[in-house]
Amino acid sequence: MSLFSFFSRSKPKAPPPAAPVKKVATAQERPHEANYPPVDGGLPLATVDDLLLAQSALIARVKTHAAVADSIFETRYMTPIRQLAEYILNMPASQDDAYAGPGGLFRASLELGFGSFQAAGGRIFTSHLGVEERFKLENRWGYVCFASGLIWPLGKTLDSVRVNGNQETWTSRVYALREWAEAKDVERVYLTWPKQAHDLGPSVNGAVLAGRIVGEVPLKWLEEGNPMVMTALLEVASGIRTDYNAIAFDLVQGIWDKCLTRERSRMPSNYGRVKFGQHMAPHLIDAMHFLMREGKWVVNEKSIHADKTGVYL
Repeated sequence: MSLFSFFSRSKPKAPPPAAPVKKVATAQERPHEANYPPVDGGLPLATVDDLLLAQSALIARVKTHAAVADSIFETRYMTPIRQLAEYILNMPASQDDAYAGPGGLFRASLELGFGSFQAAGGRIFTSHLGVEERFKLENRWGYVCFASGLIWPLGKTLDSVRVNGNQETWTSRVYALREWAEAKDVERVYLTWPKQAHDLGPSVNGAVLAGRIVGEVPLKWLEEGNPMVMTALLEVASGIRTDYNAIAFDLVQGIWDKCLTRERSRMPSNYGRVKFGQHMAPHLIDAMHFLMREGKWVVNEKSIHADKTGVYL
């Protein structure tokens, strides 16, 4: 070996720095990945603002249909909607039936309230009265349908489910869920459902719930029109049908049946048994192919729009 080649040999490179040791989460820190039986982490409670934002499109439809001044809309419509959100937060309406996901009960109430309000626009509730009396009461009857629709889905769910958190039980007939959660420092709750599936719909507690959720100003407005209309609201919200409230009761019940039919048709369980961790893309693509093949979806014309940023359904 020449002296030149000896000195020209490169010096050995220093080994690369060791990669930082990644801390591996223990089974206790990731219970949903490792533990069996699965650990129920409870239902984190949503805020009222989050609920209102999530349903802002439907609330906007209520405002459009009401067609009243902003101040009236705030007291007569937004106040009950906000107090409804405070009362139930993001509770589901059922364990595994319609509106079973977080926020399902709030969505069910809004859908029925708006649907009943919209359907009431084409009904005559006071055909036996004179023009002046009819003018005064028709709007109030429409409001009865809206307000009782908000209350209708709550009754049997609140009668059946038990809500616990921090070793405390929510007394649903006494406190709003938000009020109770703040007093007991509860951030997530655990739901206990009855062994037998319960029907979704009103119960006799509707009158109590209407007093808590609808609010003083709208109830006073109904009372000023006719005390019997106010009574009709409490009866319909409680699932009680009389000769006097029959038109409003049948309207709300009919819209509720349609809401349940639509909701059950879009439930994931209708598309087969969903396995944990299963990718849903093949099912979605298959459904999209069917709708486009049948002409129910037409790009940029019916229910589906596409541009450079993506596809909107």
